[in-house]
Amino acid sequence: MGACYGITTPTSSMTKIRQKLWTQKTGKSTAAPKLCSLPPTTEAFEQNVRRAHHQVAHWYSALSGDPPTLAAVEHGWEADDVLSLNKCLIPRNMEDGVSYAPEHILKLVRCGCTSERACRGGKCGCMGRQLPCTMFCTCSGGTACSNPFNITESATDHADIPDDSDEANDRAMDVDDEDDE
Repeated sequence: MGACYGITTPTSSMTKIRQKLWTQKTGKSTAAPKLCSLPPTTEAFEQNVRRAHHQVAHWYSALSGDPPTLAAVEHGWEADDVLSLNKCLIPRNMEDGVSYAPEHILKLVRCGCTSERACRGGKCGCMGRQLPCTMFCTCSGGTACSNPFNITESATDHADIPDDSDEANDRAMDVDDEDDE
């Protein structure tokens, strides 16, 4: 897979490819590369392969009259019972319990916006990197944030940026409680 990203030396994981690509890009420029230009993590790549396998299995058997009985939720998808009345499927980015990134990285890629007009203009670190604010930011991507991560709009645009619906709901309730005070 490294060849798809210009890495010619053999590597053992997508994470190693990300590290090599990051090193190459930061060595050539004084500015950090956009995170969205990096390949997916190993965990996100595995979920993508599962989704592709599921789809190809259906395509391959389309003319056979005996389609496979593969459960989509076991192949990189999860049921979205909260955001939709149709109970649609959304891509699973990572397995439950896997950290999105090392803690020291999560501290680097977040904004510190705290005012009532949070995350407007060039002062927001996330907007400057063309990333949405998340639960890791000081603003928490809450209702005051002008740059929140929105899973309904971003399911395909930011497929490698995860969202935990329970934490997002808790965060929204916390912001509402603060507004009442």
